Amino acid sequence: MIDYLSKERLGIMLTTRCNLKCRGCYLMIPEQKPWNADADRVIASLPRIFEIFDRFEQICLMGGEPFLYKTEDLIRILGALDGFKRQFGFVRIVTNATVIPKAELLETLRGLDYHSDVRISNYGVYSRKCVELTETLARYHIHNTTVNYTDDEQYHGGWVDFGVNWALRDYDNARLAELYENCNYKTFFNWGRYIYRCPTVSGAVQLGALSVPDGEKIDIFSDESVESKRAKAARLIAKPQEACRYCDSFDAENGVRFKAGEQI
Repeated sequence: MIDYLSKERLGIMLTTRCNLKCRGCYLMIPEQKPWNADADRVIASLPRIFEIFDRFEQICLMGGEPFLYKTEDLIRILGALDGFKRQFGFVRIVTNATVIPKAELLETLRGLDYHSDVRISNYGVYSRKCVELTETLARYHIHNTTVNYTDDEQYHGGWVDFGVNWALRDYDNARLAELYENCNYKTFFNWGRYIYRCPTVSGAVQLGALSVPDGEKIDIFSDESVESKRAKAARLIAKPQEACRYCDSFDAENGVRFKAGEQI
């Protein structure tokens, strides 16, 4: 029996719709088909997810561009998360500052009973509403943070190059374990009915570039017992997955970096 299962971050994919096409996007959004999460399914998944995991420090609502997701559905999801606020630290929405949220969403964010944060990725001229968004969030007293990827400033030197061409690397088990240990992207990620161990892997699965065995994903809505799902999640935390053999690792300290936000 797993006594306590916690993780730093859970990403929830809301939409592949985006008004930027960034080279090297780790979810490969420019290549994805248009897709929106079914809000009812997301809401129904929450009690099942929080049966499997006791706590996440961060719940990250992601796209694409999350502010292109249907406003009323995003409001419903934010409201549903209130029922589990004892099991997470805060909720973050990641935006590229190209869309100003509607007033009803801003009011919802201001009135939440749990801590929330809007994370702004500033890509300079492409994030054309960055100043307006920052001022709007401040006016509504909504906590926000900005990460700059401009011509003059690239956060941490830019994005890490995963080297993801989906070719099988010739890693022995020792090298695979080393890459996994150094990888900073050990984020559980919910896309559709499955939770994957890594957001990039989940994106590759949607494109058909990778196939992930049942042992390396969790079917939220399956009839498998909660204890079995918890044991699977614990194994995914403890060791690398076979999909890691197709990646150069998100090594924040040693990885090759490139300029973020370049458009294709």
